[in-house]
Amino acid sequence: MLTSLSTNFNRRNKNVRLYELGNIYLPKQVPVTELPEERMQFTLGMYGEGDFFTMKGVIEEFLYKAGMKLKPEYDPEAGKPFLHPGRQANVVYDGTVIGYLGEVHPTVAANYAIKERVYVAVLDMPEIVSHASFDHKYEGIAKFPAAARDISMVVPKKVLAGDIEKIFDEKGGQFLEKYDLFDIYEGAQIEKGFKSMAYSLVFRAHDKTLGENEISLHEEVGEHAAKCGIDVCICVGELSSHIAEAARKADPDFEVHYEKDRESLLKKLGGYVHKGDTILVKASHFMKFEEVVDALEKM
Repeated sequence: MLTSLSTNFNRRNKNVRLYELGNIYLPKQVPVTELPEERMQFTLGMYGEGDFFTMKGVIEEFLYKAGMKLKPEYDPEAGKPFLHPGRQANVVYDGTVIGYLGEVHPTVAANYAIKERVYVAVLDMPEIVSHASFDHKYEGIAKFPAAARDISMVVPKKVLAGDIEKIFDEKGGQFLEKYDLFDIYEGAQIEKGFKSMAYSLVFRAHDKTLGENEISLHEEVGEHAAKCGIDVCICVGELSSHIAEAARKADPDFEVHYEKDRESLLKKLGGYVHKGDTILVKASHFMKFEEVVDALEKM
C-alpha cells in the first residue's frame, strides 16, 4: 500500500485514496513447522485532503454498509511502531479487535519519499464476515423537520471522542437522530494539555415537530459534563438554561454561568473564565459559538 501511495505521490497525483484486498500469513510458531494461518486483510490508504477522522469515517461507513449495526469503539493503545504514536487506534467491534488505523509515522513516510501526512487502515476480513449482516430495516422519509444544535467543549486531551459520544448514545433521548464531530482544535488559544471539540447534533420525531422542551440532551449534557473534566459551563439564551439547571442539580459545586443575551455574556466573560479552566459552551440561536471563541481569544 505504501509503495502504491509513494508512486502516486512521486507522479504528483493529489488527494489519493486507495484500497486493496490481500492475504497475510501468520506463523503459528517459530521456527515454522506447519503451514501458517492465512487471513485476508482489507487495507485502505490515503494522503492529501482528509485526516485521521476522515479515515475513521470511511471505516464506520464500510462497517455500516456491511450490516454491522453496533457502533465501533477505538482503543488508542494500538502499539503499532510504524504509526504515529499519538494518532493511531485499534478498531474494536463488540469487544473484538477487528483492525487498526492511524497516521503513518513520519520516518516511515520519509522512507517511502512521501512528503505529506499519510493515513492507513487495516480491517481483518474474517472478523468482518463473522459480524456482517445484510438484513436491513428501511424507514420512510421523515415528514417532520429536524432540529439541529451545535455544542462545543474544551476538554483534557485524554478525553476521547468516544467518551463524549457514549454520553450522547446513552443520554441523547429518543429523538437524537445523529451527531457529527465537525471540529477539533489545538492551538495557541487553547491551554496546553487541552483541546476544543465541537459536535453537531440532529433531533427529530417521526410523528410531530419537536418543541425545545423535548430535546433532552441539553439536560443530560449538563448532568454529565463534570465526568469529562469540565470546570465551567457557559450558557447563552433562555433555551440553554436547561443545561445550567441540570448541572447544578448534578453537582452543587459545578460552576455554571447563564446569560440571556450575547451582550451580557461578552461583558462578563472575563470574570467567568480563567486560565486553565476547562469549559463547556452552549449557545442558542441568540449567539453563535464562534462569537464566544473570538471573545475568549481576545481576553
